[in-house]
Amino acid sequence: MEIYRKRCEELNKAREILYRKIKSSLPQEEKDKPYTDLEKYLDLVYEIKRKDESVPVYSKAIQTALDNEAAVYIPYFDHPLYLTGPIVLNSGNSLKVHPDTRLILIGDTCMLHNRNVMDGHYNVLSPGPHSDRGISVSGGIWELPDTVRLNDDPYRDYPGCDAGFVLHNIINVRVENMLIRNTNRMGLQLGNCDGFVVQDIRFENAGRDGIHLEGPAANGVVRKIEGRVGDDAVALNAWDWTNASLTFGAIHDVIVEDIACEPGYLWSEMRLHPGNKELPDGRIIECPLYNIIFKNISGVHTIKLYNQPNLMPGQNKDHSTGIGCLYHIFFEDITFDYLDEKDYYTQKDAAFELHADTYDISFHNIHFNYPLCDEKYSGYHAVAVGPMSVTWKITEDPKDWIDFFEANSICKVSRLALEDISVNGERCTDLDKLLYIRRLTVNPDYPKTTPKGGTGFGAVDSLYID
Repeated sequence: MEIYRKRCEELNKAREILYRKIKSSLPQEEKDKPYTDLEKYLDLVYEIKRKDESVPVYSKAIQTALDNEAAVYIPYFDHPLYLTGPIVLNSGNSLKVHPDTRLILIGDTCMLHNRNVMDGHYNVLSPGPHSDRGISVSGGIWELPDTVRLNDDPYRDYPGCDAGFVLHNIINVRVENMLIRNTNRMGLQLGNCDGFVVQDIRFENAGRDGIHLEGPAANGVVRKIEGRVGDDAVALNAWDWTNASLTFGAIHDVIVEDIACEPGYLWSEMRLHPGNKELPDGRIIECPLYNIIFKNISGVHTIKLYNQPNLMPGQNKDHSTGIGCLYHIFFEDITFDYLDEKDYYTQKDAAFELHADTYDISFHNIHFNYPLCDEKYSGYHAVAVGPMSVTWKITEDPKDWIDFFEANSICKVSRLALEDISVNGERCTDLDKLLYIRRLTVNPDYPKTTPKGGTGFGAVDSLYID
């Protein structure tokens, strides 16, 4: 036990050092910054007819103010401010909105983006001299009730750009203190960035990811996110599907903390998505996640640590080249709530589903509000390692059926630590409940019965339990 305890102490120390390092690198808020009141530009507000009524459009007023001023304040209005297109932020812009002011988008586009967004589907990108810098957005109630289509390339015909807020190719950015509601798109799509603070954001009636971070991304924090979303509350997608991501690359030195999901809800999940992106010319972009801390998370039922082929065009058309890598990943103070597996969209075996080549992953102070490995409670383990196989029956014809996952792949996990795991308030060190290693077999009766199965498996080297 002494070697296990020593290893856990080493991991705790490494996590604390990493936490302080990331916090020290975050962009700081500019205090006492002079803001220009939007009232100076209200002569640019005009009205249009919408649903048999006249509504005020503030797009030109807000955009002109931001093009002329470094910092703009939108005060309280007792009526909604309608937008007919996205607000475009330039380097150095700060936009602050009164917390009770409503901004409503009319049309199929994003609500807000920075000036120099770049497409990463054909080239290797990273933040640099071409990036926008020093941008902040805070306050307001942002609504997208007319934006209901999925993955329709709403911004400049870039595939994969599908969010209310699109902030890409950017250095030092802050998004905070706001409510995002009534959207079937992702809340914030942030990527190709270095230095970011995303905090104090609440979602209402949101149909996709809440905070969707894409690689390359480094030196940032996502904190104090709450409400109900229709997919992952926070997703760190270093690799992702072509129609769901604008750029690809490593995500590292990131803290995700103080996240409150809605317990028992189908989409109370989070994701880390590694992989390798193959560009059309054959170049490979490695998309690992490393130096990541998840801390003080509640209400979730599953955290997914695997890449997943895109089922919409077919696995052979949009998938990672290899399963991807994770290293130096820390989970601390995570509380899992029960979800009946019959309500879930696919089969899982654990709260942490891990299928990536992984080095140094730590689970510390993890709480389960239901019994592990109990058939009455979905039979979940704490951590599962290895590939899954679940059949998606697109049509009635088995020739069209696809597996949700990559059932023939192998993943290896080295140095996995489980420390202070509790089940219904009682400490648990039972390895059979804490860890499940998958080894798939091919189903000889497929397609009469599903899933198809495969030849993949998971392996763990150096396991520490305390």
